[in-house]
Amino acid sequence: DDIGIDWFCLHTEDNPTIAAEEIARLRLLMSDDELAARLHGDYVAFGGLIYPQYQRDAHLWHGDLPFDLAEAPVYVIVDPGIAAPTAALWVALDGNNDLWAIATYYKSGKTISEAAHEILAISGSLGVTVRQYVIDPAAQARSMVNARPVIDLYREQGLRPIKPGRNPWQAGVDQVREYLRQERFH
Repeated sequence: DDIGIDWFCLHTEDNPTIAAEEIARLRLLMSDDELAARLHGDYVAFGGLIYPQYQRDAHLWHGDLPFDLAEAPVYVIVDPGIAAPTAALWVALDGNNDLWAIATYYKSGKTISEAAHEILAISGSLGVTVRQYVIDPAAQARSMVNARPVIDLYREQGLRPIKPGRNPWQAGVDQVREYLRQERFH
C-alpha cells in the first residue's frame, strides 16, 4: 500500500563528505555488528566483549618486562564500585609508548577506605611511583554515605595525584582497539 511515506536506506560509504580512508580505518577498529549498525544503519543487539580483538595469548605479557619498570611512567585507572566491584588497572608506558598492563585489582564488597588501601598496597608492592591515578568521571558524584564526592574520599585515603578521566567513551574504546590491532598493548 502506498501511504505517502518515502524511506531511504543510505550507507556511510555513500556519503561523499567522508573520506574513504576514514571508512577503511573504522573497518579495522569495529566488530561486524558495529559495522552493520554504524556504517549501514542496521538494528543490532549489542552484547559480549568490548574488546573482541583481545586475545589472551597475544596480549597478556608473561615473564620479565623488556624495560626498567622503575623508570617507566605508571598510571592507575580506577573504577570505583558500590553495587559492582571496584576495579583498578596499572599501566606502564615503555620508551615506544606501548602500554603494558602490569597489575589488576577487582574486588566486591569493599569500602572506599579498604579499596584505596589495597590499591595503594599493590602500587607499593610493584616498587613504582604512580604518575597519576585516573578515576571514572562518575566519581565526581556525591557518595550515598556522606554526600561528598567519591573522588575526594579516594584522595583523602592517599590516592594522589588523582583526577577524573575524560570520558569520550567511544574515542577511548577506539584508541584501545587501535593499540590492540597494532600489538602495542601487552
